[in-house]
Amino acid sequence: MADHVLRFDIEKAARLWQRILRTDTDRLFGKVYNARLLHRVESDIEIDIAQPGYVGLAYSGLVFLSMNPGNGSSNGLGEEDKRQYKALRQLRNAGPGHVTQVFQELNNILFEITPTWRIYKMLVRPILSPAGWDLSQIAYLTLLQWRTSKSSGLNRLYRICWNAHTREQLDLLKPKIIVVLGKGAWRTLHRYDYPADSRCIPRCIGDRRVSPEGKKAIETVCESLKAMRQ
Repeated sequence: MADHVLRFDIEKAARLWQRILRTDTDRLFGKVYNARLLHRVESDIEIDIAQPGYVGLAYSGLVFLSMNPGNGSSNGLGEEDKRQYKALRQLRNAGPGHVTQVFQELNNILFEITPTWRIYKMLVRPILSPAGWDLSQIAYLTLLQWRTSKSSGLNRLYRICWNAHTREQLDLLKPKIIVVLGKGAWRTLHRYDYPADSRCIPRCIGDRRVSPEGKKAIETVCESLKAMRQ
């Protein structure tokens, strides 16, 4: 099979991810909208840090896009969460000569952690596996890079993030296809009229099941991805 890896400026990506992590959310969102983010400390770990996303080592032009990071288990932070937050802090604090290396280390950790996420098990893996793709070949981004206390009334925050850095992330990765997880994320992306082939996978609450509409959408995307690999 031919090499389908899509080259992008990894040093520029590392600096962009770090810039997101170093964001002053009061300044970006204003105090009223910043209050909608989830500001909490668990096990002495700040969980209001941004989560800019994942880029696989063999990224090949496929981006999965959802609304914003989930709030995790009600039982508190697991070991995977702790590893992720440690890697995020390390990238945020990395010096100029180490940003790219630490960015790659973060992606290596996310490569190990992401398969444990319910959204990956229910919606992402069922697309990748039948199409002959794997996690190393994709990027996974969110429209809003912070956890929130509520999932509604966030359109203003999505717009702010889009203008500040989310569009820049997509421009850098130059996706061939964007698979948008959820109709809400789909509608939000289309308001921005982003010039890329995008497909919607409907979600159910909690991602505990996949609707017939969702299953049909997954099958359609699989066929498109198989064609990309030929």
